[in-house]
Amino acid sequence: MRRRIPRGKGIANWVADKRQAAIVNDTVNDGRFYRGPDEERAFSTRSILAAPILADDEMLGVIKVLNKCSAVSFNERNRDDEQQQDVIGSRARSCWLYVLA
Repeated sequence: MRRRIPRGKGIANWVADKRQAAIVNDTVNDGRFYRGPDEERAFSTRSILAAPILADDEMLGVIKVLNKCSAVSFNERNRDDEQQQDVIGSRARSCWLYVLA
């Protein structure tokens, strides 16, 4: 499903602009969170781990992992440890890839 997020809104745009990962464990209280896609899909995003996808310093997109399943929140280890590949498959209910066009 293709969806356009207004420039300057949402965690994915923040990550793309800053070129750094973001951890949001409480979307309700994070001003960067854009609720539009949740409202369209009747979905409830509670937590987000987002990281830029870069190739030779070119921004290709942003990958977001939503709603960590365990009781423990996303943390710096999830963001920084490249060995944590299983966070995408086993610790989140949904994963989205945002491609910058």
